[in-house]
This record gives sequence, C-alpha cells and structure tokens, in this order.
Amino acid sequence: MISWKEAEIVAVIKEMSGIVENFTRNKFIHLIKARIKILYILIIIFVIISSEGCAVIKYFNEPKGFHRFTSDARIFYETRAEARAKVIAESLNQAIKVIEKKQYRPFSTKIRIYVFSNLKNFEKHDPSKNSAGVTFGGRFMILSPKKSNTLDRLPRVLTHELSHYQLFGYTGVIKAVVLPVWFKEGLAVWASDGGGAENVTEEEAKQALLSGLKFNPIYHEPILWGRKSCSKNMETHMFYRQSSMFIQYLYQKDEKHFKKMLNLVQEKGNLKYAIKSAYHQSLNLLWSGFLKSLK
Repeated sequence: MISWKEAEIVAVIKEMSGIVENFTRNKFIHLIKARIKILYILIIIFVIISSEGCAVIKYFNEPKGFHRFTSDARIFYETRAEARAKVIAESLNQAIKVIEKKQYRPFSTKIRIYVFSNLKNFEKHDPSKNSAGVTFGGRFMILSPKKSNTLDRLPRVLTHELSHYQLFGYTGVIKAVVLPVWFKEGLAVWASDGGGAENVTEEEAKQALLSGLKFNPIYHEPILWGRKSCSKNMETHMFYRQSSMFIQYLYQKDEKHFKKMLNLVQEKGNLKYAIKSAYHQSLNLLWSGFLKSLK
C-alpha cells in the first residue's frame, strides 16, 4: 500500500476544488477547462492511492533510517553523511534569512532536510536521477551526495532548494507543478546567488541569448502537452542561468512591482495574473525589454 498520509491526499483534493472554482466562473469555456483539469488531477490522485503507482509515488515518501543531527532537529543524515550534515547545520539559519528577505515572506511549513551519503539510495527518491537536491512541496527536501555537491557547494544548493521550499509551502503542490520551470528555477538560482547554475557564467548566458539560444518565457508549464520552458537543445545550467538573469531583470526594473508579483504568485499560484497585476505589462513585453537590455 502507498504510505502517503490521508491528510496529504485531502490537501490535494482541496487544492483541486479551489482550482476548479477559479475555472468555473460563468463562462462555458471555463467549464470545459475545469473538466480537463479535473481529469488530470484525478489521474494524479489515482496514482497516489493505487498500489500500481508505487513505482512513481515512492519518490514522495520521506526517507527512513536516517539519524537526527544532534544540534539541529530539522536535519537528518544517512550514515557517513555527518560531515555534510554539519555543513548544512552551519549554513541553514543564514540561508533561511536570505530566502525570507528575497522572497518577502517567512516559511509557512516546518523544514525537514535529509542529507544522503549513498547515491543509489538518493536516486530511489529522485525522479530525475541527476539532481543536486529535490524539494517535495513544502514537506521535506533531500540533498544528493554526488561528486559535484562538494562541501563548498552545499550551502548554495541548500539555499536554492529552500527557495522552492518556501514558495511551494504557499502555493501548494498542484499550483507549484503548473508554475513554469523557468520561474521556479530562475528564482531559486537568483536567490541563492547562482546555486544550481555554476557551470555557466552570466556572460556565457548573455552571448547565448544574443545568438538566439534562449528559453521559452511562458506563463505556465503544459500539463499534458505543449511548449515547455526549456528548449530541447539547451543544457540545464544554461537554462537556469538565463532564467535567473530574467528574474534579476524583473527585480531591478522595479522592486515594488517585483515584490507584488512574488506575493501574488505565493497567494494565487498564477504567474499570468501576478505579472499583469504587478507590472501592467504582458510577459512577452517584459521579455522583449530584457533582451534589449543585453545589447
């Protein structure tokens, strides 16, 4: 049987009800969209509660058999990961302050961090098999022991993942999934001063943008099909770096508007509404302004 808590399934169903309510306001086309949305979310719930979905949903269960770090009860570590856990413990409070300052709100959920020493064990919980860290809603995060996650890099990875953790704690799981990847990852890289995009400099990303290699600025990630944020021929760190540069542009353009946008995203989980309400411009116009600023 799936070990998801009943309360978590109820929370997903409540999110579904809220989304449906937003979609079904007076217009027939909204009703059609709502039915499509319901079908998609029912598929998610079916996977969660069906024993056939164990291969997928196992990723979302908290790791077991970890030691609680002595000086910080928020941190759990695998045997032989104590040195890594110590780095996380030393960095955590400052990283939290950074995220709460840059994302304008305190964390809404308790922080739980699992530090791995065994890569194979980590990959049992990592859907992509290659992440530096993964955040599961506002519930917990896991940090990889892969070679690129050096002790020097870990604080940046931690801060990057805390950006997701704080955001997802407000939006909830479903709205977090629909938010475009460029926005989520760009925000996290920007907030962590480059964490997650260390292999590409701003200058390299700028030259790529000017040469036509750029990501797709979209309002929401496609649920089943459609144009995604990341172009097929773009390397992950390039995608993340370009995304963070666009976030930086939005911040520098007008911090008051940026703060309003981010607060609205946290409240509504709807980037289109947030951008138009805060900047009074479309995403395409803001993107054009960003590209012009590079020349």
